Amino acid sequence: VKYTALFVGSGLIFFTLAYLLFGYIENAKPAEKSDNKFFSFFFDRKPFFIPFCAFIVAWIPYLVCYPGSPCGDFWSQIFQSLGIIPLDNNYPLFSTLTYGAVMKFGRALGSDNIAVFILTVSQTVLMASLFAWIIYLLRRIPHCARFVLFLIFAFTPAVALYAIYIAKDMVYAFWIAVLTIFLFLLIRQGKLSPIQTAGFIVASAMCVLWRNNGIHTLVPTLFIMLFIKGVSKKQVAASFITVLVVYFAIHKVIMPACNISEGSITEMLSLPFQQTARTVKYRGNEIPNNEKEIIDKILDYDNLSENYCPFRADNVKGEPMKAGTQKQPTPEELKSYLSVWLSQTRRYPLEAFAATANNTYAYFAPGKERKSNLRKLLTSSPEIRMEYYEIDRNKYPNDFKHLDCSMYAKTVSFLPKATYQTFILRNFTCVSFFTWLMFAACFFMIKRRAYRYLLVALPGLFTLLVCLASPVNGESRYALPYMFCAPFLIGICFLIAQDNK
Repeated sequence: VKYTALFVGSGLIFFTLAYLLFGYIENAKPAEKSDNKFFSFFFDRKPFFIPFCAFIVAWIPYLVCYPGSPCGDFWSQIFQSLGIIPLDNNYPLFSTLTYGAVMKFGRALGSDNIAVFILTVSQTVLMASLFAWIIYLLRRIPHCARFVLFLIFAFTPAVALYAIYIAKDMVYAFWIAVLTIFLFLLIRQGKLSPIQTAGFIVASAMCVLWRNNGIHTLVPTLFIMLFIKGVSKKQVAASFITVLVVYFAIHKVIMPACNISEGSITEMLSLPFQQTARTVKYRGNEIPNNEKEIIDKILDYDNLSENYCPFRADNVKGEPMKAGTQKQPTPEELKSYLSVWLSQTRRYPLEAFAATANNTYAYFAPGKERKSNLRKLLTSSPEIRMEYYEIDRNKYPNDFKHLDCSMYAKTVSFLPKATYQTFILRNFTCVSFFTWLMFAACFFMIKRRAYRYLLVALPGLFTLLVCLASPVNGESRYALPYMFCAPFLIGICFLIAQDNK
């Protein structure tokens, strides 16, 4: 009864807000020079530079948390790039080598902290430039609407915290957003300028280089674009071919030549693993022995029920973040497991549905945010990473100086926590807000029959599908690409309404 009421209530609130938003968009007039002195200064005097500086100022409370906040994956990549643990493609090879080069440069200057600080400043400039560019491209929409978009980018904790949170996911999200902007320009103009074409191709390549599943977003998006009338097929084809060449060059040429492994295939099987684990936990006494043996070749069957965590598949796949704990199945074992998984899904559909719902609901449920996402400001200690990998400390006594988390950083980390705990604010700051913001933009485009502009939303929509198959429920760094793009899509709706008028 409780959750039925929440579902109906949330639906009514969403459609009411969408109705009001659509009404505002349809009746909004194109922006003219504002009589408001603040808006005139903020948007008209230097339409790119002033918003850029404003973003930097808004993020100062986080930026002063020197040197920054590297995520756990970052330290794994540093360990690989320096040869402390074997190099593989579990983390994208290009990003691993890039981070490693910056770390070596920082050490040449005398400190690991310098390397982390360089990366923090670099990605902060990238983020501020991206959002200022979006504000600039939307200069025809009303000043109030643009200012609201600025506030979302500048102060939403799920976005602003990544100004200092060093992760490959942030850089990948940046390039997806850049790609989305070029798709918008391609739809709008029909053809890109030479400089824009170069940017389009570079953004496409970077999306593949910075995230392994970037290929799953890029290939369907660009493939669909090849069949759209009124856009330059040559420019889309050039980008599409670049993506394929870069992907195959890394995976079929460079990695085999350097004897670098692909990493664990189990990363792509998080959802089936969760369904299997839940079935074992609640239906284990009904599973025949032959299926148990097949599952055990892929997963640790005896501990599967105990390890099952409804919103995190890492516990099922292997001990989180510890090297060598995930089993590497052979093609025959994998084929047998998938056959068992399909059979169990047909026999126990409710368990499969429950496992999927528990591992994906935070991307949709209003106001739901995983608690782990509140700790973005706390620095990931490299010494903890050394424990995960069981590295001999005596062998590497001078490596990875401990990056202490200051009391200021711990204090500032309560700001997003307080936001998430405030009933009204949390509905507008969690991942699900951006999911529904993206959906609302798509609904408006359909309502206005501006179907071509739905193509601009494709990278965000495909990213959401990848998130639903990811190992962690509601992980904001996985959702960053469409979190960066959703407000931009709403801005495009204003332009659509103006065009129709």
